[in-house]
Amino acid sequence: KRDFPDKGYTPDLDKFFLRSRELMEHIKKDYPLVLMEQMILMHKGVREAYVNSNGAEFTSEGGEYAVSLDFSGHNGEKGSSFFGGGFATLDLDTPFLEQWMVRRSLSDAENSIDTVPVEGKFTGAIVMTPDCAADTIGTALSLFAGDVALIGGTSIWKDKLHEKVASDCLTISSKPLDSRILGGERWTAEGHVSVDYDIIRGGVLESFTLGQYAANRTGLPRALNNDDAFILVPGEKSLSEIIAEIPDGLLVGRFSGGEPNAAGDFSGVAKNSFRIKDGKLGAAVSETMI
Repeated sequence: KRDFPDKGYTPDLDKFFLRSRELMEHIKKDYPLVLMEQMILMHKGVREAYVNSNGAEFTSEGGEYAVSLDFSGHNGEKGSSFFGGGFATLDLDTPFLEQWMVRRSLSDAENSIDTVPVEGKFTGAIVMTPDCAADTIGTALSLFAGDVALIGGTSIWKDKLHEKVASDCLTISSKPLDSRILGGERWTAEGHVSVDYDIIRGGVLESFTLGQYAANRTGLPRALNNDDAFILVPGEKSLSEIIAEIPDGLLVGRFSGGEPNAAGDFSGVAKNSFRIKDGKLGAAVSETMI
């Protein structure tokens, strides 16, 4: 029997409404070319209980303020592609405009009203924004380390446990207990207490992301949690320093395409993206296949 109390179950509605109204006023004043198509702000308070026939008995309580934004840039008849995203927070002391990537995303929307085509073909580097990278990482882990891929034997990492599968600088962990994760998992569907663990550390595959059923089917160890609370350990360089080292490439804010194949090959359109040329960030690009 375990209880998992957490913060945020009871909201400060007055302060929340203040921050919400402040966000709308800031956007109208600082980003006049942004059309906010949808803004959803809410508080979620959650109490959960879990009991199974093996004697597990868990309860939890917690909450968060959730902000979801969908918007685009417009100037007369011209308009950008749609932008969007959101974040969960317990921080009501910091204006919402300064949290997540709100300010950067609003600026990118305004700067994407006018785009230029990419002439011809080129081979270069892709730099993904955090939101775009999160989707890519989640897809890659599903393809190479997840239940279906390991049960079906299609994973290119199926025989790579404790071997190098990526760059030395790549470390990805699943950490629902990390203080930065709000509403993180505390127990798995099978009634195990959730534990943080590394999936890839220093480029080495330390664990698959298998649930109990897939672990039983494959004979491989189950993951220590079933959550998607992925944390990517940051490098030492800023975005501007990364861009400065790239002779040719794209900063990609959103990817629109089909699911990759079992080997991870993919193609699709780079949306909300900017050309990188000679170490400098250039203009927004129109529909560009990658």
